[in-house]
Amino acid sequence: KYINSIRDKVKPVKLWRPNQWSEEVEENYRLQTVGWKDVYEYVEVYGEPERWPNNYIKCLRVKKTGYYTYWESQRECKQKFLNRVKMYEYETVKCRGHK
Repeated sequence: KYINSIRDKVKPVKLWRPNQWSEEVEENYRLQTVGWKDVYEYVEVYGEPERWPNNYIKCLRVKKTGYYTYWESQRECKQKFLNRVKMYEYETVKCRGHK
């Protein structure tokens, strides 16, 4: 799920906490651990995050400091951390002036 450019603004319309691990949960765990709400927020500032061949995030910048955080190529969100992760459902809103 690479995001090269965002022509549509995304607006979260629903929030929930996961009960089971998934790759989406893992991605949000890594982003939220360093202060970002989701990948859209990160991409607006730093562009697409560096990724491992299995598509897991490899490196992120900490939101408050800009320092780099490196992640392993396997699962890092342990079962006990699932309740800390926020998952969002989005409504896509077209930007004016874009086709």
